[in-house]
Amino acid sequence: MNHRAPPNDMRTLSIDQLPNDATVATPAYRLPPLSWARTILTDLSRIKRDRFVLYFLIVNSLKVRYQRSTLGFLWALLNPVLMLTVLAIVFGQIIGRDIPDYPIYLFGGLIPFFAFNEALLSGSRSLITAEPLIRRTPIHKLVFPLASVSVAAVNLLATMAALLVVFLVLGAEVHVQLVLLPVAAAAMLVFSFGTALIAMTVVTYFRDFEHILSVFLRALYFASPVILMPHQLGKYAIVMDLNPLTYFLKLFRCALYDGQWPAGHVWLIVAASAIASILLGYVLFKRFEHDFVFRL
Repeated sequence: MNHRAPPNDMRTLSIDQLPNDATVATPAYRLPPLSWARTILTDLSRIKRDRFVLYFLIVNSLKVRYQRSTLGFLWALLNPVLMLTVLAIVFGQIIGRDIPDYPIYLFGGLIPFFAFNEALLSGSRSLITAEPLIRRTPIHKLVFPLASVSVAAVNLLATMAALLVVFLVLGAEVHVQLVLLPVAAAAMLVFSFGTALIAMTVVTYFRDFEHILSVFLRALYFASPVILMPHQLGKYAIVMDLNPLTYFLKLFRCALYDGQWPAGHVWLIVAASAIASILLGYVLFKRFEHDFVFRL
């Protein structure tokens, strides 16, 4: 018995005959190393396409945070100033006696740590907070953690500029190493973005990690040279030595407090930590990128 051949539109097509949009894409994390460059360029292109959304998210976040307050955005400057004043008065009489110009020392560690803390906490929840937009619009998911870190960057730069003016008016010494501040801020923000991508991925899958992260950051506050110098911990100073955040704060302190150029190992650890965090965060993001929408 003869069988008629199926119509042309019902015949089985080989993979080479499939239209471009029907080809099953290989997940990015399985791509060969040379293909990662194309993946990164594609993501950068999509972020550039969504740059107006990124700008809106940053501006809207700043407006919403202070929209019902009389002083508005000035609270972004006043909060760290008030916190710095309280800590300088309290700890300056207890542990700051052995540290010359303790308020300036505190300033060099407190403000960058607050920026890291803000970027990590807000970045970890960025996809969950943006769930309605993610489900309804084709905005690239990297835009949301990038917006969170950018808001922290705005607060960091504004606060440091304001406090720097205050200290200069009060007669603080000016060092040529102040030129390190943009480099220190950029390195800190790259490190913050990488760690925020890691935290965002974990929190999206395991919501309990959000609470663990808050506790971890409180512990990290005392394991970093924010209010203490490493030698004040005695035999426990190794905790700070093993903490990569210590070396980012060292860059700020070299510019604001020490008036010295950072040692070579400080540059090496900062660069390695920033690059490692952004690479690990990006690879982890790409690994689960297409599953995020089902976890929100």
